[in-house]
Amino acid sequence: RRPRAYEWRVQMLVTQTLGLLLGVRRVLSEPARPVPPAVARVVDDVGANPARKWQARELARVAQISYSGLRAQFKQAEGETLREFLHRIRLEQARLRLGDPRLACKDVARQLDFSSEHEFSHFFRRATGISPSQFRLMAKTRQV
Repeated sequence: RRPRAYEWRVQMLVTQTLGLLLGVRRVLSEPARPVPPAVARVVDDVGANPARKWQARELARVAQISYSGLRAQFKQAEGETLREFLHRIRLEQARLRLGDPRLACKDVARQLDFSSEHEFSHFFRRATGISPSQFRLMAKTRQV
């Protein structure tokens, strides 16, 4: 005969073990860290207008702190530099817009505030390893 609450103790042991394994493998998300208000303002403004070609000093004014202070806080809070963040956001926008067959590459370049289609193509190729037109073909054939 098994002791009282045996099944409950086994269940708790299994749950704890799984929790430890998932924690070691970093499968579970980490608890959210508080984001400094300056970083939150920057992320909100960039999110509100992601196609804009943001300048770091301009974002420091938005954040209401110095440029070097913003860089340090942003890296600490987001785990990437301000430049990496801005490039990632523009790249995401480029991918979204290239998925629309009604937009030509030059239209996408103009919407994302690149000075030319060539500059946009160079930016996209450097970030992804393929040209915008190759990306469009891949997206068309297998939904990238």
